[in-house]
Amino acid sequence: MGGDERLGIFDENGEGEVVGGIVVMRYGENADKVIHAVKDKMDDIQKGLPPGVTFKIAYDRSKLIEDAAIR
Repeated sequence: MGGDERLGIFDENGEGEVVGGIVVMRYGENADKVIHAVKDKMDDIQKGLPPGVTFKIAYDRSKLIEDAAIR
């Protein structure tokens, strides 16, 4: 017996725990639109977070998507 399993917690470079998340896009969706919608939602959420709490993006495909669309 013990406490509930903790989900969504990661260790950042051995310096402490952070909360993590992954965005999953549905097959056939427009990646550029999905990325912009997620970033817009993150901006909305950021407004309600306590001071000093921010998003730190580890991997962002938007530059890859934009460069591929140009060609």
